[in-house]
Amino acid sequence: MSIYTVEAPLLQSRLDQFLVQKETEHSRAVLKHWIENGHITLNGNPICKAGTKIKVGDIIEVTPPPPSEPFKLKAEAFDFPILFEDEFLLVIHKPAGIVVHPAHGHTEGTLVNALLSHVPELQSTVEDDTDMVHARPGIVHRLDKDTSGCLIVAKTAQMQTRLSAMFAKHTIHKEYLALTQRLPSPRNGTIENHMGRHPTQRQKMAIVTRGGRRAVTHYETLLSGHYEATPCALVRVNIETGRTHQIRVHLASVNAPIAGDAVYGGKLIIPAERQMLHARQITFMHPMTHKSLKIVAPIPDDMLAVMALVGIPLPTEFE
Repeated sequence: MSIYTVEAPLLQSRLDQFLVQKETEHSRAVLKHWIENGHITLNGNPICKAGTKIKVGDIIEVTPPPPSEPFKLKAEAFDFPILFEDEFLLVIHKPAGIVVHPAHGHTEGTLVNALLSHVPELQSTVEDDTDMVHARPGIVHRLDKDTSGCLIVAKTAQMQTRLSAMFAKHTIHKEYLALTQRLPSPRNGTIENHMGRHPTQRQKMAIVTRGGRRAVTHYETLLSGHYEATPCALVRVNIETGRTHQIRVHLASVNAPIAGDAVYGGKLIIPAERQMLHARQITFMHPMTHKSLKIVAPIPDDMLAVMALVGIPLPTEFE
């Protein structure tokens, strides 16, 4: 256990930034995990937000969790469609139903497991690790389990750092296609607000009036159709920020939840076996070659089938 008293001059006013300077043997990700799981108190009170503001005179107590057995990841077969690859990175077409990285209770069958066989050098970054939060070699952004489409993966630690910085600066641009249950109102627009954990259902995200993080989504209704008496739409979505479940929450907020979304969709009317959300295109400047890349993932067959069911043809620009 470690106890720190915040003294002047205060270089950083956020709890996690302060702790990174003190607990130098632990990464920011580990410290954030400890904060969120009650292992760090501020003036005797548990804190759950890494960005909590601190001031001179505050007392911070760090009680690390007990050591656990070294965490091991098993390399598994890699059979994902590759849209682009060089010695530094690759862009895959992630199928729906695949979890990107391991989590407690889910250590097999993830994209990371497959990456360890495709890029064996990544194995060294997770060997003898004792914390699940480190088990994300090569991962610089995520797609929900039931979202398909373009996903960038770094092949080296240096590239992972550079791509992560690009995502933080919003210089990587992603375009999604969503099939919605009902028409967005208005049909085109920008949604900007703050998002955070749902106040009572902690597995869900929600638009919040206090706290949370800024979230910006631009959307455009391309085509509309019907399933029985229910209208639906094919919507192009571009995001400025990448908050958890951002597109799903934002489209639901304009009366057009994504078809098949069992969490945010309300009563599911359109028959879809998963949420009809596809990361169709990603555009960025390659950090090493400085070439502009525009990578496109074809719309998967299951989404095309639901589009046909509701009478929405594939737009010619996507053929």
